[in-house]
Amino acid sequence: MLMAVNRNVVPSDTHTPRSHRSGSTVAGILLCLALVAGPVWSHAASPPAQVRVTLVTASVPGDDPTVVVDAARGLGDAQRAFAGRAVVSHVSLRTTGAEIATTKGAPPQLRAALLRAALSSNMVIAWGDPLTDVTLDVARAYPRIHFVLVSAIYVVQLPPNVSQGLFQDLEEAFLAGAAAAMQSRSQAIGFIGPLDRGPQKIGYRAGAYYANSRIRVITDFLGVSRALPGNDRDLPPSWVGARFAGASEPTLHDAQKAEEVALAQYDRGVDVIYVMAGASAAGVYRAAVSRREWVMDQGGVSSAAQYPPTWRDRRLMTTTERPDLAVYHLVAQSVEGTGLPPHLVWGLTYPWPPQPMIGVALDASPGARSGALGSFLGKILEQMRAKKLVVPYDMDQLTEFFKLYPP
Repeated sequence: MLMAVNRNVVPSDTHTPRSHRSGSTVAGILLCLALVAGPVWSHAASPPAQVRVTLVTASVPGDDPTVVVDAARGLGDAQRAFAGRAVVSHVSLRTTGAEIATTKGAPPQLRAALLRAALSSNMVIAWGDPLTDVTLDVARAYPRIHFVLVSAIYVVQLPPNVSQGLFQDLEEAFLAGAAAAMQSRSQAIGFIGPLDRGPQKIGYRAGAYYANSRIRVITDFLGVSRALPGNDRDLPPSWVGARFAGASEPTLHDAQKAEEVALAQYDRGVDVIYVMAGASAAGVYRAAVSRREWVMDQGGVSSAAQYPPTWRDRRLMTTTERPDLAVYHLVAQSVEGTGLPPHLVWGLTYPWPPQPMIGVALDASPGARSGALGSFLGKILEQMRAKKLVVPYDMDQLTEFFKLYPP
């Protein structure tokens, strides 16, 4: 169970004289023990009448605001569905990459919010890359509270009271690669992400060659993640210089750097770029507008609504995630007293809820051939759900994948 059960402890009376432990005194002691033991037994055997779940979200300038909106909507849905059994609350915070770097991943306002949540909750959902380090620290200080960290920064070793939730962006990348390869007129497509998205790059390449064996794929990265400790000497100087002593990569939120990389890809013949780099997507859109080329990105089901019209005109597709369903799922698990595994992966076939937690949203802009593409991606989604198509994760799996689907 995720609830921490407080048991009353009955102290032993080591100073009572032996002569007083006989006759009616013994009966009185037994009666007292029965009165005390009764509530302790019933409390431990009964499920909690009510759980308290706090959602703490943190973002940096340029992040997709609809992700937080979607997560909060899922929290509200859970409150209504489990009325009387769950009490929920939401704290929304903002920070900056510079502040995260200065505080080594622990801005004081983020720490304070998590500490307050831990004091009043059975489960704390910490949503956002900036919360990675501080969540792990606070969780160690409150081992009876269960924390769920939702962050793109994968944590290998988690405290026992922490679970990490991730969306299956490997499958998202495969879908984007297939869509980009089918949409491309130049037979060259691009991928832009942070350095530690190696599996996503592989998924993108697999999807591209699955759809079009003649496609050319160009990949670039914006920064260095702390997920690669000790590998600095093997990296180009520009990447080493971007190394970040905190929770996420500063260049992951550097739209100017992303714009430079995207312009370079477009100038090499790419006409569709898939960007998985958070707030840096703004730079890729600016490059697409400048070159009159195309972008595919990643976001929530309503993410496109935040874009200026000129950006929306250059957007072909978004791989979508469902923060609302993920938060609803976590509250439901807490209410039901179901333990959570260390790592949760929300994708097409996660056993709960029945709806997929990832998908695609096609654009209706003049540049999108959405009719044939929608049918094609629908077949891929069906094969993935049925486990007939397994997206490769590493180079060895990619080699085996190409044996089945030669490029």
